[in-house]
Amino acid sequence: MFSRSGNPLFFRYGFLDGRAIVQPIQPTIDMAKMKTLEDLFEHELKDLYSAEKQFIEAMPKMMQAATDSRLKRVFEKHLEETKAQKQRLEQVKCAVSARAAKSARRWQV
Repeated sequence: MFSRSGNPLFFRYGFLDGRAIVQPIQPTIDMAKMKTLEDLFEHELKDLYSAEKQFIEAMPKMMQAATDSRLKRVFEKHLEETKAQKQRLEQVKCAVSARAAKSARRWQV
């Protein structure tokens, strides 16, 4: 999602006084630190992983607050999908780390 100025929009999800809330937040990417596409890729992976972790932590509260049984089932299904996504991100991190280590060894003199 993007703002009218073309900047990406980010949101924080949570609970306040027992109610689900959504708050817009400013992006945390410091583009000056992004020297390569690999830097940006690594940053995005970390960001996605953090979001999945936070969602997994918040979802049980959302399920508990839900009063409709169908909504609870949807939340349960989404929680399982999110756990699978988190595992896939962990696999990507391992693969990227292994590839970077192999590449670094190739460049050693």
